[in-house]
Amino acid sequence: MKKFGFTLAEVLITLGVIGVVAAITIPGIIKNYRKHVVEVKLAKLYSDFTKSFEYGALNNDGEEWYHFLYYNSSDNMSGAETNQLYENLYNKYMSHVRVGKIYKAGKFTKVAKNYENVTSSWSLNWHGVYEVDKRTIILICNNVIYIYLLDNDNYDFTNIIAGKNYFKFGTIYGHPSDNFKAYRPHNMSPLPSWAEYSTETLVNYCRDGYSQSWVGSKVDFCTQAFIQNGFKFPKDYPYNF
Repeated sequence: MKKFGFTLAEVLITLGVIGVVAAITIPGIIKNYRKHVVEVKLAKLYSDFTKSFEYGALNNDGEEWYHFLYYNSSDNMSGAETNQLYENLYNKYMSHVRVGKIYKAGKFTKVAKNYENVTSSWSLNWHGVYEVDKRTIILICNNVIYIYLLDNDNYDFTNIIAGKNYFKFGTIYGHPSDNFKAYRPHNMSPLPSWAEYSTETLVNYCRDGYSQSWVGSKVDFCTQAFIQNGFKFPKDYPYNF
């Protein structure tokens, strides 16, 4: 009877080929997976914020919703009033956005590390900070929502890069300070100055770090390119994940 089998050389060659193919393909699979995770997280947060902002707009005609979005030191509110405002309004209107912890105004700076490269201490001191999970931090400040995707559980912002793990969503058109009802917050539609460019132009601005006063900065253009591309990072997006 004839016996069939593989020689040791054939087995080693086959294993070598499999190893080469794996070495080529696995890093790409991991990068695509990481990118997909970020896409899904941002799309969900955008959707959840949209639902909450629509609810907030429809169920409030007064000043508190304005304060929630636009609070600043000129509003002459005490620290205690600010803390109560952020906690009450978040619980009242933002039920669609599930958070694990709410940091009252001024408290997040006690635990955050190296945040100066992406936001100011003023922003963190005068606005509430919301923790979705240990690596997903949200700051609502002056009609925009800042989202930070940390690479650690220690609130360390060292590796935060605009357009890679730091994004910025617009909340409303215009500023309601003079006529609140005329500019009622409605949904998360992008600010007009971010949306007037093609996706290709936005990607270029994102890559080059383009910035223009009263129009947008790098993080604005990176985020808008993502939104305009159907909540997927465009083909020529400058960052890998």
